Amino acid sequence: MRRAFAEVTAGARVRAPAARLRGVLVAPMLSGGIEAILGVERYTAFGPVVMVGLGGTVVEVFRDVAFRAAPLDMATARDMIGELRGAALLGDFRGRGPADTKALAEALAAL
Repeated sequence: MRRAFAEVTAGARVRAPAARLRGVLVAPMLSGGIEAILGVERYTAFGPVVMVGLGGTVVEVFRDVAFRAAPLDMATARDMIGELRGAALLGDFRGRGPADTKALAEALAAL
């Protein structure tokens, strides 16, 4: 964990030298389910832009993400999730049962 902390903070210092690092959050890895990625980028022309996609390697390989200018309401957050090409994976797919897309939309709107 110490090595991972050093690698993450070193990478952050290279990419954003002016950023103030106030620590990291370490949480247990969950198994099962579908990974999601949420993020915010601040643009001079647009202000904050929120992003959602299916996480893990899916976002890296397929670049399946949706963007909107912040702030978001729940309807917009749900629309963004529905736009994802992989949105069907969040439904009742192969008997796994549906993912909690309401919680995902709430997290996205809160972000």
